Amino acid sequence: MGLQIIREAVGEEAHILGCGAPLGGSVGLVDSMRVSADVKEVWEPKIFRFLGRGCDIPSLKDSLRNNLTRSFLNRRWWINDPDCLVVRDYHSKLTTAEIKLMLTVVGLSGGNVFYGDALSRLPHE
Repeated sequence: MGLQIIREAVGEEAHILGCGAPLGGSVGLVDSMRVSADVKEVWEPKIFRFLGRGCDIPSLKDSLRNNLTRSFLNRRWWINDPDCLVVRDYHSKLTTAEIKLMLTVVGLSGGNVFYGDALSRLPHE
């Protein structure tokens, strides 16, 4: 009901990006939808290995899994939002291979691309 009211208020000209909203209940009401867990600058936090986990833990591993398994939704229900790219080499525990995998999955998703890093602080390569 809430998304319907927002859609009617802003009209079809506005682009609504859903994030954290129920997937099924958002069909036809949002233009883009986050389809993954939050990306994080770590493959898999060690604490969650100890505590147990679901498939929605902020991590690159869960984000990529969600993006791959929900890729079929892109341009059928909405434009997929795979979350932001995190490619920095500071305050990050991601390896070069993990960053390249993220770039590949996000690029192949065909959806939105947002940067999560200050572009001025990234290395030129």
